Amino acid sequence: MVRIIRAWKIDERIIGVLVVNEDFFKNALPGDFVEIEGERYPILSIKRTVGAVKLEVLANKTPSEKKLELIKSKPSKGRFAIIGPISDWIIAGLRLNNYELTGNYRDADFVIMTYPEYIPEPFPRIIFAPNLSSTWHDYIKFNEIFSKYNITARYDLKKPIAEESGSIIIDVPNLGMIIEYPARYLAYAIASGNRTIILGVLKNKPNYIALIGEIENNIVIYSSLAMMIPYDLIYGKGNNLRVLINLISGQLKMPESVEEPHEVSGVEEPDVVLLELEDIDKYSFFRKLLQRVSILGGLILNRNDTELEAIVIFPILDTKSSIKCKIKISGNTINIRALDIKEESSQIIERIRGIIMDLIREQKEKKHLIEKFKKIYIIATEVQRKLITAKDMIEIDMDVPMILEELKSAVSDLSADEVFSDIALEIMNTCEALERIRSREEKLLGDIKNELLAKIDDWINRVRRKGLDAFS
Repeated sequence: MVRIIRAWKIDERIIGVLVVNEDFFKNALPGDFVEIEGERYPILSIKRTVGAVKLEVLANKTPSEKKLELIKSKPSKGRFAIIGPISDWIIAGLRLNNYELTGNYRDADFVIMTYPEYIPEPFPRIIFAPNLSSTWHDYIKFNEIFSKYNITARYDLKKPIAEESGSIIIDVPNLGMIIEYPARYLAYAIASGNRTIILGVLKNKPNYIALIGEIENNIVIYSSLAMMIPYDLIYGKGNNLRVLINLISGQLKMPESVEEPHEVSGVEEPDVVLLELEDIDKYSFFRKLLQRVSILGGLILNRNDTELEAIVIFPILDTKSSIKCKIKISGNTINIRALDIKEESSQIIERIRGIIMDLIREQKEKKHLIEKFKKIYIIATEVQRKLITAKDMIEIDMDVPMILEELKSAVSDLSADEVFSDIALEIMNTCEALERIRSREEKLLGDIKNELLAKIDDWINRVRRKGLDAFS
């Protein structure tokens, strides 16, 4: 038992409790309980100061008794890790729902990432949710992190989710729930990618996406951490905690991705079938496969480039015999069959299998590079167009807000790939400076106007160079 120094009402269902014995709560976490007057109350937050501990406790009345006992909870349903700052209330909500906090993300079933930081693979399901004090710059960094993880969604920096007062309400139709949180927190809509599931949209603006899942990457993205704060647990508003629990407990199914081609081997005869995962040019693949087979000593006896079929003979070293193999590509499968059943047949088949695996790997890497170059080229082209438009706006003395909108749109595009990170940051800093000027002036004056035009020329040239460097 520990003595209560002071207890007071913070809100309708929250009381504050001040205790002096700091060591008593050394290992306590939000989601544990305090027992007062025979009643147990969940701890929502723990604030430690020098020589004292302040607790926020979920309770309807202020206790009159001056002693309490700490009761440790023992969640056993799963484990979660955190990267970045997070609200104690969220930790409390998860632990009260039987999910334990762990300090190692590799031991976790899911990770809540509130700060833009890259963690190496393999990793569990990641839930991205910018923290409550995230800035525009943080959202840009999140977009760069998405690029590293090959996530197709992005935060749309042109579409802030904002209301002057009251609450933001997010509709989550496939769960039949809503998310509600105070309007004071900064958030941005999400631009969905080609592999995303749209889960939540702004209630009064359905084209503003606020919650998505990306199946192939085992990812969930929130517009803001504020959407996770369990106001349903504390105030009975929205379904914030229930939505989060549903997403992490399997309501949103994230199928396991297959990274290697599936292989089926015959038992009585050497026979290999490889199922292709990538869309490849089968005719080009067939020609390259036969070239590699020839280099490794195979003699092509018969080939049909139309039917994608060939008979190849492999001499057996130190003997006068050989093994004949048939290679055929049909649909998305490659079939390699030894026509001569000999002791060395399995070695020959394994050799061809190795060639095929190398070719598949090369095709994947080539496709990835082509997609990356294509993306960089599109970004560079679009951003140059927007910067030229902004330059025209400045030259004809258009209002600062219109110029800012075009520059912010360029930043949003640049944040889609880390190769443009330094330029995005410079434009963002310039936008923040223009915001301050906007509060004093409607138009851009002399020196400021000339300086901005010079900066835009520099950005256009650098974006063009980076676009070209990607192809060199």
